Formats: sequence, structure tokens, C-alpha cells
Amino acid sequence: MNKLVKGAIAGAAGIALLLGGAGTFALWNSSANVNGGTIVAGNLHLGTATTGSWTVAHIGTNGTYGTAVTVTDLSKFKASPGDQLTYTSEVPVTATGDNLVAAVSLSPGSIVATPTSATHTKVPADDELARFLTANTTVSMTGSGITGTAPNYVLTAGSGAGISTTATVTATITFASGAAGAENTAMLGSVDLSGMSLTVTQK
Repeated sequence: MNKLVKGAIAGAAGIALLLGGAGTFALWNSSANVNGGTIVAGNLHLGTATTGSWTVAHIGTNGTYGTAVTVTDLSKFKASPGDQLTYTSEVPVTATGDNLVAAVSLSPGSIVATPTSATHTKVPADDELARFLTANTTVSMTGSGITGTAPNYVLTAGSGAGISTTATVTATITFASGAAGAENTAMLGSVDLSGMSLTVTQK
């Protein structure tokens, strides 16, 4: 190979090394403004609930619940398997969102074991009754602009308008009767419902 050819090869290699160390070349580009409009977030809020009322119905031998009667003092009511207790209250609801779907439920800690002993400690029956009733509680909500079935509800009143209404909220606690003796561990148990509260969660 003569000197001229050798020089050409060396020069090509030098260019390649320079390109590799200098990064990339800038490509042509341009930009333009696009008016995308405005996005506005919605709202989901519960107001202060009114003092509600309790009713109780008992399941009959035919498998259906009898007529519900009002319980004026829940602390004096002795529940037994087969009872269905219902608490009804009015709750202000504000909700805005074209595709807003929310689940309604009792907040954690709404049904808690009551300290019943002299030392204010819980007994196993209290814990068992709290667990049993929590597992058998459902919450429903009705009102203007509220559709759906428990636990999921659509909250809307026209495109983007949202709702501001008073909803009727019902918490149903069922002391379900299962296999013979299945509820014996909850005998003489006590639960505290004074901290019962409602939660709505967007789905």
C-alpha cells in the first residue's frame, strides 16, 4: 500500500473518532402553540350527618324478616342471631365529576369491641361480636342524582353540574344465623357504635 492510500485511511479514522466524541448533530425542529383548554378537578365531600334512628327486624322460620320496630335505646337492646339492625341518617353530599363513581362504606373502627370488665379490658366475646357484625354490615345511599346499588354509586346531575343534596344513608348490621352454635363465641359480647362514621371512596 503506497503512502497516499495510507494517508487517506488514517484521515477517515480520525473523522470517525471526532464524530464519536462530539455527540449527535442537532436535527431540525420547530414548535407551535396549541390551545388545549382548561381542566377543572371535581369534588367529593360529605357534610355532618344528622342523628339517625335504629330499627330492628328478626328473621322468621320462613327465612324472611318480620316487621321492623324502632329501637329507642340501643344500649338496652340484646341482639341475638337472626336480628337485622338498621341505622338510618341524613348526610349532605357534594359531588362533581362527569365520570364520578364512589363506594360507600362504614369507616374502619365503626364497630369496635367494648371494654366490659372491671379493669376496662376487652373479653374474647367482645372481639368476636365486633368481628362478626363488621363482616355482616352493608351501607346503602339514596338521593337526588345518586344512582346504583351498594357498594358502588354514580354521583351525577347532568354533564359537569354535579350534585349538592342530602342523601339518606342506611347501615344494615345483620346478626346472621349460620350453623348451629356458630355464634356461641359472641355470646354476651358487647360492641361500641358511638364512633360509627361513613366513608365514600372514588372507584
